[in-house]
Amino acid sequence: KYYGENILHIAIVKRNLAMVKWLLRNIHSESNRQQLLTATATGDFFKIGQPTYYGETPLAFACCTNQWDTAEILLKHGADMNVTDSNGNTILHMLVIRNLRDIYTKFKSYWIEHQAVTKSITTENSTLMKPLNLWDRLNKDNLTPLTLAADTGRSDTLSWLLDERKKIHWSYGSVSCVLHPLDQLDVSI
Repeated sequence: KYYGENILHIAIVKRNLAMVKWLLRNIHSESNRQQLLTATATGDFFKIGQPTYYGETPLAFACCTNQWDTAEILLKHGADMNVTDSNGNTILHMLVIRNLRDIYTKFKSYWIEHQAVTKSITTENSTLMKPLNLWDRLNKDNLTPLTLAADTGRSDTLSWLLDERKKIHWSYGSVSCVLHPLDQLDVSI
């Protein structure tokens, strides 16, 4: 059983970019467009552990099926980058589950770029709090994308995420001192 899947979900699963563009371009009401973009596909068919667990929203479907061009179109039409599914998983969590490092990198870069634009728009007197980085957000199991990779035994993805976060403190020839932030992995006893 499944519920909530709409025509946009289907166009994405069918990899029909022309249909995705047509749907978003030909909806004349912003509220109808938002309904398409925010609809959630739920039910047993889309549960964790199923090969069809794509994160519920059209944007998550596009990212989890390795369709960055479609994801960009959805983002340009107002899809929410900060969306979470019923398990509290962000799209970065989903990309760890699906082992899609290239899309993870693109999505994270797009999110950072969008945050920089948003930050430049707000005034100095703004009382808005800085949003928590997408890669630091916890799902319902209190796991970040990094700790989710460790928890699910995805050692290649975990190594890749640790390498992505590293900072080179100094280098001398072929020798380097590399700092690996362990804030999400180091626990107190």
